[in-house]
Amino acid sequence: MSEEKDKRFISYWNEERKKNRWLFAFQQGVLRFVWPVYFGSELFKYFIRRGEPNYVFSPELFVSGFVIWTGLALLAYQFFMWPTYEKRYKRLTKKESD
Repeated sequence: MSEEKDKRFISYWNEERKKNRWLFAFQQGVLRFVWPVYFGSELFKYFIRRGEPNYVFSPELFVSGFVIWTGLALLAYQFFMWPTYEKRYKRLTKKESD
């Protein structure tokens, strides 16, 4: 089971690493993680809290949060996820070649 998982990761990362780091960060971190989570949480807050007297939907806050979370995801995937995947890839390919 684990060996099959490792082989799938190696083939996946072979393809992903051909892209540049920023494209990987945008596709994986922003499109597949941050935007769905951010929109989902904002919709949840809107529908759950809109009846409360102290809740006001603000487009400015929505856009600023959107920009901030997008930037954080780009940086996190660029500087943390890419090196983590690279390290795992190198470890697995070294183990495979031995």
